[in-house]
Amino acid sequence: MCLRRGQGGSGNRQRAEQVIAPYPAGARVRVSFDPRHPADAVLRRGIHWNNAAIALCAIAFLWSGYAILMHAR
Repeated sequence: MCLRRGQGGSGNRQRAEQVIAPYPAGARVRVSFDPRHPADAVLRRGIHWNNAAIALCAIAFLWSGYAILMHAR
């Protein structure tokens, strides 16, 4: 299980402790999971900003390549 799909490591212990603070040991939490693959579960639904940043960079890269290709014609 992960906190949120696409979310990587926390970077340092202090940040990791901030991230898990709302989820103390033994607390009841709501978990979202894929019924076909129950091990594929997350505590927070939605897209992490890392994924959005990667997608935007990919779009900018592809658009730049397309613009260069069109200019070369």
